[in-house]
Amino acid sequence: MSAASGDQPQDQPKDVLLFARRIERALGEVSLRLMRSALSLPLAAGYELGCVFTDPQGRAIAEAGADPVLTGSLGPQIRAVLAATPTLARDVVLALSDPYPPAAGPLDGGIDLQTLTLIGPVHVGESSELCGYLALAVRHPQPPLGAPLSRTELPPSRDDELSALPPAVGPRYAEFQAPVPPTALPRTLDEEGRRLPARLATDALLRELATHGRSPRERLGDLLAQRAALRFAVSRLRELVIRYGSERFQALAAAVLREGEAEARQALAALPDGVYAFADSLDDDSAGSTDVGIRVTCRVHRGGMQLDLRECDDAVPGPLNTTAAAVVAVVRHTLRGFVGSRSRLPSNDGLLAPVEILLRPGSLLAARPPAALALGAFETARRLYDVLRGVLSQAAPAAALAADCGTTSSLFLAGRSFLHREALGGGIGGGPGTLPASRRLGSSSLAAELLERQLPVRVWRHAVRPDSGGGGTHTGTSGELRELELLSDMQVTVAGDRRRRPPYGLAGGGPGLVGRDTLTRAGETRLLPGKVCFQGQAGDRLTLQTPGGGGYGDVQRAAFFVALLGE
Repeated sequence: MSAASGDQPQDQPKDVLLFARRIERALGEVSLRLMRSALSLPLAAGYELGCVFTDPQGRAIAEAGADPVLTGSLGPQIRAVLAATPTLARDVVLALSDPYPPAAGPLDGGIDLQTLTLIGPVHVGESSELCGYLALAVRHPQPPLGAPLSRTELPPSRDDELSALPPAVGPRYAEFQAPVPPTALPRTLDEEGRRLPARLATDALLRELATHGRSPRERLGDLLAQRAALRFAVSRLRELVIRYGSERFQALAAAVLREGEAEARQALAALPDGVYAFADSLDDDSAGSTDVGIRVTCRVHRGGMQLDLRECDDAVPGPLNTTAAAVVAVVRHTLRGFVGSRSRLPSNDGLLAPVEILLRPGSLLAARPPAALALGAFETARRLYDVLRGVLSQAAPAAALAADCGTTSSLFLAGRSFLHREALGGGIGGGPGTLPASRRLGSSSLAAELLERQLPVRVWRHAVRPDSGGGGTHTGTSGELRELELLSDMQVTVAGDRRRRPPYGLAGGGPGLVGRDTLTRAGETRLLPGKVCFQGQAGDRLTLQTPGGGGYGDVQRAAFFVALLGE
């Protein structure tokens, strides 16, 4: 994938930056409009949506959204649609939720069945000249989340001894096999929901999609709000096209990609040429596979990078698998963080130009039907991010960061008329700089008052998990603690990772604490597996504790040198 190039006149950097910021601001307005119109709690809070504008080839120019996997996968989704339908008529809106589109390229496609994406073209004035595409994606959790265990049966307790595995330290780790209690999470794509190939987003289709949810009226309201927000986004981008003029607009869009590529090449050129490797693993897939490995070999040469992920484990029976589109999103997010403060532009696909990604079809990171995907974009993508940061820390120790919590720690609560998902935040890994101790990663947990008003639950505690970050000269930040009481019977799904192998530290720093989830029923407390689905009863108490971030730096070594210099 490469950015646009040619003999076009070079624009001034400040003009390119202003152009990109205007698009980014327009997309932010769209996201805000959707949040104000949505009926469901997570969407109204802005946690489950992403918006992107691409050029006519489907390369992202700017985006808005809190989830880098969701936003970063929209370009690959647009390109997959264009492979099957090269031209889209004016004012058309397509809806799709298909992780395995048949005509997609090797790095294109969707991510899972919980994400519904709407795509619309941006044409100039009343003409048919195309300036780009807009995509707006929303996660709509869909049943079934898994068949619950019996009403009276407690989930099998997790063996405490299995939660003390050493962190991955790269480039390879020793294999560890241990029995994992069976759970009832989905094992095929068909159990997760219905695939939706690209179709016109008509009223009839939206009403049909709304009937698949636990609360059809709420879901229909969200779907209508999503379509209205996309149409608003198209109108806002048309205003920008008119303001700049079509030719100038497209030239600036190409310049954004060139600037993004230049920033990535400049950052990679500072790395020493060489071959680096790193590995880490997911705890289990809830279907019997343990220590599911993600391995990368990184080759840096003259400002370019090859990421070879073909040594990753095969696709697993449980829903941990993911797609190439999610991998592309994680790679771009990692590069964006590596470019860091030197970048003034919004995240865009120009960053991917100097990078070659190698995947093995049928593996964990490039699954094929009917592999289940429900947790891939949540958990596997987080572990891939840890692995990529780990390998870059070898090439650039000065910019190294220890592992973050590495998990979304998702909680699904489902009754007859509701389906709620929230993700708890976790610790952030330490690095050469300092981080505020209060910082956490990826929290989409709602305020206790909102949760108690909308759902039959009581929030007993919502706090920082004390002393859960790894030790070091720069400690990892702490995870999160959430204790809920169920006020009625409902289906409960807990889906998290880093419950056995902790987030790694760097440069002598210690690992963060592993996550810990418990269920208390009738005075008996059980330690839950990281991924489990069961029938909750009124009076049950769930206590979820997320991992802390890994620490950075050896405290004793630093104290030795301080004492030495002091003498």
